[in-house]
Amino acid sequence: MTFRSLRALLQRPLQVPPAGEGDVAYWRQRILDLMLAAGVVLGPLVLVPSFLLSLKVRFWTVAAVDVLAYAWVLGAALLAGWSYRARAWGLVALLYLLSLVLLARLGSAGAGMLWLGAIPVLAAILLSPRAALACWGLALATLAGCAVAVRAGVMVNGPMGGGPAEVFETWVVVSVNGLFLSAFIALPIALLLRGLEHTHRAYSREEERFTRVFQLSHEPIAISRRSDNRFLDVNEAWCRVYGWTRAEVLGRTSSELGLWKAEEDRDGLRAELESTGGIAPRATELRRKDGGEVSVLLSAKVLDLSGEGCLLTLSQDLTATRAAEAERRRLEGELQHAQKLESLGSLAGGVAHDMNNILAAIIALGSTLQAQYAGDAALARALETILSAGERGRKLVRGLTDFARKGLEDPRPVDLNEVVRRQIELLHGTTLARVEIATHLDPGLPAVLGEPSSIANALMNLCVNALDAMPQGGALDLRTGVDGEGWVEMAVSDTGQGMAPDVVERAMEPFFTTKAVGKGTGLGLAGVYGTMKAHGGSMEIRSQVGQGTRVTLRFPATAGPGPAGPGTEEAGAEDPGPPLRILLVDDDPIILETLPTVLAFLGHGVTTASRGQEALDRIAAGLDVDLVVLDHNMPGMSGAETLVRIKELRRTLPVILSTGFLEGGVEDLVRDLPGVWLLHKPYAMAALRRKLRAVQEGDGSARIEA
Repeated sequence: MTFRSLRALLQRPLQVPPAGEGDVAYWRQRILDLMLAAGVVLGPLVLVPSFLLSLKVRFWTVAAVDVLAYAWVLGAALLAGWSYRARAWGLVALLYLLSLVLLARLGSAGAGMLWLGAIPVLAAILLSPRAALACWGLALATLAGCAVAVRAGVMVNGPMGGGPAEVFETWVVVSVNGLFLSAFIALPIALLLRGLEHTHRAYSREEERFTRVFQLSHEPIAISRRSDNRFLDVNEAWCRVYGWTRAEVLGRTSSELGLWKAEEDRDGLRAELESTGGIAPRATELRRKDGGEVSVLLSAKVLDLSGEGCLLTLSQDLTATRAAEAERRRLEGELQHAQKLESLGSLAGGVAHDMNNILAAIIALGSTLQAQYAGDAALARALETILSAGERGRKLVRGLTDFARKGLEDPRPVDLNEVVRRQIELLHGTTLARVEIATHLDPGLPAVLGEPSSIANALMNLCVNALDAMPQGGALDLRTGVDGEGWVEMAVSDTGQGMAPDVVERAMEPFFTTKAVGKGTGLGLAGVYGTMKAHGGSMEIRSQVGQGTRVTLRFPATAGPGPAGPGTEEAGAEDPGPPLRILLVDDDPIILETLPTVLAFLGHGVTTASRGQEALDRIAAGLDVDLVVLDHNMPGMSGAETLVRIKELRRTLPVILSTGFLEGGVEDLVRDLPGVWLLHKPYAMAALRRKLRAVQEGDGSARIEA
């Protein structure tokens, strides 16, 4: 045996156990290694004198057993491949053999009784309480057998004098004391080791549970030593967030890793830790391995791990949380904006209804007077001014109704490419040469379901706005296509002045405009927004000051190609036809005062009613009328309800339903009931004459057309 191997043999039991391996089984292994190492080193001090004495007194058996015992200890200590239980039971068996030989040869005078009493203690330390109890029973049986042998005079008595009876009594007393001492030592040791074993199992379960929670947590967790701030462990979430591997982190400090974006944050956290023993959750910025920044909610708690002061740090990644919060604020903003526009739409609808009645009176009466006094040049010019102002008002109201509308009245497949082409034809005839117009049309563009005239009007508004934004010239781009989600797009882009973010946010509000007084009404984009809402689509504005604006309209696609854009209106007949007896039903006094004058000028007789129920009562009472002109939007009994009741009373009685605000399926109602025509407010006398002529001729094609 070399000195190096001997030193290794002695150092092995004294090494500090690796983390997680300091259980009872581990320490039993160490104790056995220490016993064998001590036997190898100190054994010769016992073996040599014992061996020489045995030779001197001719105790050959004792000498042989001593040599065998040392040889076994040497082999068990140095030879590899022996299991722990084999070595432990082998040592117990060796001691038992040695005690038997000593008892047989020397009796009570030798060390046999001591070795026998040590066996239960050794079993308690190296094996288990059951093994210790079994060895104690074996020792009891052995001493009892020896006592019988002594009583029979077969066994050596040693130094004890007297006859067999006296020697037997002395032997029993000595044996009982030895067994008691053995049990007195072995049982507490066995109990202590059993308790330690249970404690270690419980600790191991808790440690396993902690490790599982630590590693499986979705939040980054780190454990560091307080004495030097070096990391002892980090979980997978920590490595994922900060970009380091566990091996790169362990044993290093946060400063060495460059985690802190601002050193003053670290100093402030350390001061709080020293004063309060922990760190309350606070938002801070840290750095990843790649230099990127990450926002975290940092908190820490001091704890004791295996007698060492440590710091458990939790750093919740706020990146997703802040992104979700930003998305929530964005959605809330969109919802508030939509609610605001919805409220404005309701307000606009009410205003449009009242304005339509006023304009209807102005335009109808003005056109009547214009026809009556066509020979008076001065009056004709004044009336032309009145009608021109009325037409401007009609366009304003049309913008309001476009904004406030809630659905489509006459949807059909529309080819957006054709809508753009017709718009380009109009633009080429009106735009300045310094504006360059470009188109990019998708040849495979699906049709959309909508109202061609409404879509064309929306596109015209966008183009007019774009041209107004480029007074010094620029580029106008119109394109169509399909986005990644299947929506059909029509976009208008310009290189004009652009809009600030606060202007973009309010651009779709009615009457909001940045144009000079007299240059804009603030209803263009509001009307486009209403049109898109009615078509089940959306409107997106992207703009940057000095860079221009892009407005994208998105429509849900429909199958099949669309027809060419909006159709043209055909002029109706100018002949008023034979006179009619007309019942005029409207809640607005202005209409009731002015429209009878217009109808009388056209040669018709008029009876008025201000409520739907009043009209029903007159018809039920036998009022002789040829036609009912009925306002759709009335308080109490609505025009739609009145229309249905009229048809119940007189199904063949023709009705003209007059409205300036298409909603609630007005056109569907007109289609479903026979003998009903739709007249859009406000209307000139010519439009009224054409509609009356259509009723007289039973022209079903004109039931919906203006």
